[in-house]
Amino acid sequence: MGERGYGYGIGIMFAPVIWLLVLGLVVTGVVWFVRQQSAIGSRNGVSAARADLGLRFARGDIDSEDCTARKKLLDT
Repeated sequence: MGERGYGYGIGIMFAPVIWLLVLGLVVTGVVWFVRQQSAIGSRNGVSAARADLGLRFARGDIDSEDCTARKKLLDT
């Protein structure tokens, strides 16, 4: 006599909204992680290029003017 359905209540209406929020947070986290990894990779690439440039200058493969010009290119 006093039953009101299966007991889901009003919470069942918000379940899709909650799942969309969870999915949005997961996608946002993955995008953030990928961007962080690519930023780290690009910084490592520049530092590796600068190290290689320093080695070439130390070996005498390039002169100081060429080294300075290439460093400016790497900084931009």
